Amino acid sequence: MPERVDVGKDFEEIVAKELGFIISRVNPKFEYNGKGRSNIRKMGYSKTEDFVPNDKSTFHKYDLVNPIPTPNFNKIEVKRDINKGLRYGILYSEPLPCVKNWSQLPTVFESFGGSEELIIEIKAEYGGYYNCKKNSDEAGEEFYKDRMRQLVKDNQFIINNFNNKLEKVSVNFGDEYIKKMTSTNDGLYTSHGFYRHNELIYDFRTKKSNFCGTIRREIFVKLRQ
Repeated sequence: MPERVDVGKDFEEIVAKELGFIISRVNPKFEYNGKGRSNIRKMGYSKTEDFVPNDKSTFHKYDLVNPIPTPNFNKIEVKRDINKGLRYGILYSEPLPCVKNWSQLPTVFESFGGSEELIIEIKAEYGGYYNCKKNSDEAGEEFYKDRMRQLVKDNQFIINNFNNKLEKVSVNFGDEYIKKMTSTNDGLYTSHGFYRHNELIYDFRTKKSNFCGTIRREIFVKLRQ
């Protein structure tokens, strides 16, 4: 295996070529216990202790696969430079529910304390935004996004409810689930070389500058000192 690979836009492709591996990006899929179709809704209506991944969850996490299986070098994760020498880097950004786009705001309002009137209002604003987006009306999109931002600003308690519940349920997502993920690959390849799991440390961090003031819990990796 190469000792070092140049960092570039096609880093993953370069590593695959150098190692003779096949690109096969696979990410976990977390399904949680609770009522509702989305994990956000389930989190809102579940007791904290009940909100855990169920048996529909999958934990596979790797980027490259060795076409010729060997005892301990078959599937690997690939990251480029991770903050200048693997001080910290994101391994997985969505192990727990997170808000990523406007379409999820009605569910957040419904599941975290919004009144019936507020729910109707946010659904109407999102409907207007969706129609403008579908018709490539950029000015209309911005108009409805501004209205949704104002609704969020005027009802910050809903975002606070979401963030507080996310922090509470995070304790349920312990090391056992991180181990389930990391056990599906043989280690992490970076521009500095290959690291096996015993050379790495994994933990949770909170990203506070997420969509509309919501927080996000992410799994980070760093080099063991």
